[in-house]
Amino acid sequence: MSAAGAAGVAWFEIWTSDVERAKRWYGELFGWTFEAMADYAADYWLIRGMSGVGGAIVRGSGPSDRSGRQGSVVYFEIEDLEATLARAAALGGSIERSRTAIRPDAGWFGIVRDPEGTRIGVWTGREAQG
Repeated sequence: MSAAGAAGVAWFEIWTSDVERAKRWYGELFGWTFEAMADYAADYWLIRGMSGVGGAIVRGSGPSDRSGRQGSVVYFEIEDLEATLARAAALGGSIERSRTAIRPDAGWFGIVRDPEGTRIGVWTGREAQG
């Protein structure tokens, strides 16, 4: 088994400079509602009312392509964060954000770029990392 194990999509974020416009657009398109997560980050809104993988809308140009345009990032659930980050770098990728705590009860994530520059996130829960 690889360092990542059987990775599956765990989370996604949509980054935008105009959160209210994005919330209106996605809300009208998909019927989503949004919950502010001020205890996590001032500019972070959980998406409610959807099935499947969870997600959020985030203010900023964070996970954009290298041109600075808005973008999105998909997070993959993995077993061993440190091993996965190391393997990503060994395979020609780069670590953009090393192990970072989300909240005391929500685990850790990291951000990597593949050799072409595409940004992805990797996440593991508290139980997996102890």
